[in-house]
Amino acid sequence: MSNTFYDNEKLPSFSYVVEVRKALQAIMKPIADVVLKFEEIMRPFREFAESVQVRFEEMTAGLLEAKRLLDAAERLGEAQYVYWNHMTEDFINTIMDSQNINKTLREILTQDRFKIVDDTIKKCRDNEYMYRYVRLFDQAIMAFKNSQSDLAVIGLVSIIDGLLTDVSENHTTRIATRANIIMDKLEQNETIDSDEYALMTLMLSFQKTLETFSANSDFRGKEPKGLNRHWIMHGRSRRRKTKLDCVKLINFIYGILLIDKLGKEDTDEVDECKN
Repeated sequence: MSNTFYDNEKLPSFSYVVEVRKALQAIMKPIADVVLKFEEIMRPFREFAESVQVRFEEMTAGLLEAKRLLDAAERLGEAQYVYWNHMTEDFINTIMDSQNINKTLREILTQDRFKIVDDTIKKCRDNEYMYRYVRLFDQAIMAFKNSQSDLAVIGLVSIIDGLLTDVSENHTTRIATRANIIMDKLEQNETIDSDEYALMTLMLSFQKTLETFSANSDFRGKEPKGLNRHWIMHGRSRRRKTKLDCVKLINFIYGILLIDKLGKEDTDEVDECKN
């Protein structure tokens, strides 16, 4: 009597195993590509953030005001809230004095009736990079406005993955270089304008957000408190998503688009000088 476990007719052929392996590799390749892209995009931001920390330790007390502003930007980033506008003194105090940053951000957005979010949504939708994602973006925004935050988050994270694949490393490197030039001006006690402060705010809040959002995490452990693409896109996230979570991802999307735009402008300026 034949043993069916070892029956050659029951065993998959070698060619079948090869085909299955190829299929699995094809499935995993886009995931691996996205992970590599996250690392590629993050590198200039990580290097910039590390240089800021070292250089601020050497700065004089006269630059405490600038340090407080950039500390607030980092705190926003730690809450995964990308911010690109010049921060007023009142706003900085509110962020730095907050005992619960997420609660504070919700209160600010509610007082504004989410008008600033609507403006960011429009800016995202009007960007040329969003053309291929506009259908998914519209559906995600509809879910967000209908308080279906879990659905909205899945759509928005998917768009972020796509955008980071589209963004050029050259552009992110150039924007990091521009930010380091501003740091040089601070060290030399030169005055920097509101646009330069806004760029520093964008860089630091974006870097912190990207770092925690893309961090590898063991699914056997506890789910991270913040938004994490691995947990969300692999269907492992069980934490209830909120309206603020959606706003954070919308801001993140606009941050990607804005950084790429600013990097392109630097590239165009260099090209013009060469000509």
